[in-house]
Amino acid sequence: MGTTVTAKPTESDFSFTDTSLSIPRSYIVETTSDLTEIQVKNLTDMPKLGDTLSGTSAIVTSVAGQARKTNDNKYIWDVLVTYTQAVTTSVSYAGGSNRLVDYSIGYRSYNIVPEEFFTNNTLGGSIENTAGMPFDNPPTIEVYNAVIKWTQKEQSWFNPNNGIQYMNTVNSGGVTVVGASIPAHCGLLRGISPILKRDSGGGVSFETTYEVEYNLKGFGLRIRNNGFKYLDAGGKLTDILKGDVNPSLKTGTAAQRLEASEKVNQPADLDEFGHVITVKGAQIYKTFYPIMESNWGSLDLLRSINA
Repeated sequence: MGTTVTAKPTESDFSFTDTSLSIPRSYIVETTSDLTEIQVKNLTDMPKLGDTLSGTSAIVTSVAGQARKTNDNKYIWDVLVTYTQAVTTSVSYAGGSNRLVDYSIGYRSYNIVPEEFFTNNTLGGSIENTAGMPFDNPPTIEVYNAVIKWTQKEQSWFNPNNGIQYMNTVNSGGVTVVGASIPAHCGLLRGISPILKRDSGGGVSFETTYEVEYNLKGFGLRIRNNGFKYLDAGGKLTDILKGDVNPSLKTGTAAQRLEASEKVNQPADLDEFGHVITVKGAQIYKTFYPIMESNWGSLDLLRSINA
């Protein structure tokens, strides 16, 4: 019949999906006979459905050809054989070697109304006027938090879906990330962006970009414990009167005694039991953590910048 089957040079035009790797191989069939496509597929040297590609676990999943006739009455078939291989995570970075891909430190700025001031890195008291009251036009300042951003190669067992639960969480315990020691409550995980990487051998791996904001004071809300109502001796919520804040009004002049019965027009400081504080400068603060916290130790975050 004078038929030859010749494999064309190997091509690397791979096609990927989330679960498989498609590997094409092209063949040229030259014949003097007018063969059907089925006859071409059944030629001895033509890969068949289910055959395995040498050196891989890929198998033939389709064979398709198209014929053309030459001027010397020969028939040329261009045949495309497609091998398909299941994709598995096959790249591992054992021991953390060479896992750091990119690293930078930036900042994020905020305008805040400070309620306290520092003296020698220690809280020195409330920001208030000489009457012990907040300023009518409270001052604002711009503060800066460091933002640590890095990209790391993940271990072979990495599951990108597991990181979703850590987005926008604060570290519940102390942690070290790329050389930075972050105390509990002081780190906010703003971003986790995994990117799938595929190699020519069909293996996949992940590179993930992490973004952590570092606030030395923590991400808790420190709020002055004050209000317009207090708990009386019987635990009843009661309006705060000016005489509750300044007891001397109750025994002063007639005008002062009258003033003592008026409701306060500024929030009064409360102690830990919800009672009115009458001593100037004895205010207390409560700290709340409105952002959910999580144990970042469950994440495989790079600990060293030299990883």
